[in-house]
Amino acid sequence: MRYIFSMPSPTYQYARYTDWIEQFCEEKSRSKAKSTEMYRDVIIQVQQILKKYNEDLIGYEADLKNDHKQ
Repeated sequence: MRYIFSMPSPTYQYARYTDWIEQFCEEKSRSKAKSTEMYRDVIIQVQQILKKYNEDLIGYEADLKNDHKQ
């Protein structure tokens, strides 16, 4: 998680590297295009992992701020 957090974003459009993944999943989950059940399940799993990543990220960012204060 820390490695991914420290990676630069792919473009200036995003603040973090993972921001494009979240946007991609949201667009695909809203898409009206026909997709397989397995494809939809993978998108849901990725969204769940990203949710956990974002929850863990809050604690990691707090640790970084505390390190910088010291």
